[in-house]
Amino acid sequence: MNRCLLPLRLLRRLSSGFDAVYSIKESILIRLDQPIQQKEALKKFLACRDVVFAGVHVKEDIKILEDLGLQLKNATDLSELAASVLGKPQVGSYGARKLASHLGVLQLEPIRSPTCLSFAEWGSVQSAIGIECATIDAYAAYKIGKKLLEI
Repeated sequence: MNRCLLPLRLLRRLSSGFDAVYSIKESILIRLDQPIQQKEALKKFLACRDVVFAGVHVKEDIKILEDLGLQLKNATDLSELAASVLGKPQVGSYGARKLASHLGVLQLEPIRSPTCLSFAEWGSVQSAIGIECATIDAYAAYKIGKKLLEI
C-alpha cells in the first residue's frame, strides 16, 4: 500500500514515544518528548502528500521544521489563503482566533495569557495552559480551512 496511514492508525502508531498526541476532529496536535530529529514516524507522516500542514501564520514554523530536517509536502498558510480568497489583504494579519471570528466559524476570546504566545516552556507547570491554547488555535485553524474550502 503506497498511501499514507489513516489518521487513527497513525495516532496509535505515533503515540508510543510521544509525550502526548491529541486529535481534534480531522486535526492532529503532537507534543514531542524528544528532539524532533529522532521521530522517524513523524517525518514520514509530514512528508506524505495526503497530509496538509495548515495553520495561521505558519511560515516561521514551517521554516523551523524544515531546518530540523522535516520535509513538508503539503503546507498551507491559512492567513494568506484567507486574504487571497476573500480579496481582503488586511485579514492576512489576523491571528487564528480573530480570523475564525471574522469568518463566523467560531467566536473566541482573544488570548489573555502570555503562556499562549510561547510554547518554549511546555515542560513547565503552565504546560496545561499552553496545550489548551494550542488546541484551541488548532481547532480554529481546522474551522478556518474548512470554511475557506467552501468559498
